[in-house]
Amino acid sequence: MAERYDLRVKILEKTVIELQQTTIAHKRQIKELKTDNRVKTNIISELEKRIENLETKADTLRSDNETNDIEDSEKDITKHQLMDEHRLKNTMPKQGRIKRGFQSHMRRTNVETRVAFFASMSSHSPHLGINQDIVFDHAITNIGNAYNERHGTFIAPVAGTYVFSVTLTHYKSGSLSGDANGKVVVNGITIALLYMTEQQSSQMIIVDLKGGDDVSVENRDLDDGYMVRPTAHSVGFCCMKMKMLVQLLVR
Repeated sequence: MAERYDLRVKILEKTVIELQQTTIAHKRQIKELKTDNRVKTNIISELEKRIENLETKADTLRSDNETNDIEDSEKDITKHQLMDEHRLKNTMPKQGRIKRGFQSHMRRTNVETRVAFFASMSSHSPHLGINQDIVFDHAITNIGNAYNERHGTFIAPVAGTYVFSVTLTHYKSGSLSGDANGKVVVNGITIALLYMTEQQSSQMIIVDLKGGDDVSVENRDLDDGYMVRPTAHSVGFCCMKMKMLVQLLVR
């Protein structure tokens, strides 16, 4: 009887330990989900501010265009009046050939919005949650300020074709599964994966974006991690607008 009682006690103790471990894991997942929700809330707030700023700029541009149209109309009217006065002053009995005035031609120049950035991590990112943004918090280049190094999100300022490149290095001690899986996400939709079992993985993608579309790099599985090497940019996230890239290559 004593042996059976001891055996049951050991089984119960083992069960209690397993339950405690499960509870700890669940608490950690809950904490990570709360953190993820706070990050998403901050991103939404940032997007709302950007939309408000874009709407304000659009209203200003429309107002400026209307003012320019009025000024151009007034200039045309004044020009025609001067031409009529000139003809009246030079009217003679002798008929001559009327000379045409010189026409001024304006060369239109398309102003291309310059957009490019390159960012890396300043420290390791272990124990990330499911679908948590991988934040490249050190923006080395940020032409156009379209990349948010606080949240790790790029928001396209104008429509166009963009080239993105991502490199990640697996942080082994931070992964429960022994590997790591990152992904490139456009407007919440996964368009490319980065799978790492040993060291490093890279992806380059070309996508058409509309103004306001967002692009980010996210962790796919629970508790994966990514590391930084001090001697090189072992992780990085960069982008350049396609037309700008072609211009640089042609020069």
